[in-house]
Amino acid sequence: MKLRRKRRPHDWVSSADAIRTERLRVVPITPELEAGYVALFDDEFVTTHHWSRAMVHVVQKSLRAGGADRDLVTRATAVLVPRDNPHAVVGFISIERGPAGSADKRQFGIQIASDHRGMGYTTEVLPAIIDHIEHGKFRHVVLATSEHNAAMIRVCEKLGLQFEPEPYKHPDGSEEVARVYRVLPRTPS
Repeated sequence: MKLRRKRRPHDWVSSADAIRTERLRVVPITPELEAGYVALFDDEFVTTHHWSRAMVHVVQKSLRAGGADRDLVTRATAVLVPRDNPHAVVGFISIERGPAGSADKRQFGIQIASDHRGMGYTTEVLPAIIDHIEHGKFRHVVLATSEHNAAMIRVCEKLGLQFEPEPYKHPDGSEEVARVYRVLPRTPS
């Protein structure tokens, strides 16, 4: 299994270091943070996101390879680190190309490590991320989450994001109706 090369989107990650909240910083994946990033792909992540251990291995191998292979992983993903412990990784954010046929659509996701959930990190960082990408070159960005992710659904609704149900195809080929929230363009309040 090999990662597919995609046309390089607006490189939001290179400017992500500007995103700071009271407790968190959003930073590019550096070699020092790679192990913490890969640790987020635990058994719960693999099961919940319909991945396989082989897919996790591809991410690890790509990071180790360096060059263009590493770039495929790091150009769309940034990690969340606590401001008081810049060597710890508590989550990641990824903005990827949307489904086929939607060239200007980006899909946005956030993952918090299971041992850091319930601490309000998503509620804290999501508005800052949305504000950051709103000033980028993206025109249409959605955040997709599972129907079963009650915490993320509450955060999206609290932020007033517009719900748009749409089919979602997981990496393993299975499908579900996902909870998709429009991030950009914003709807008038």
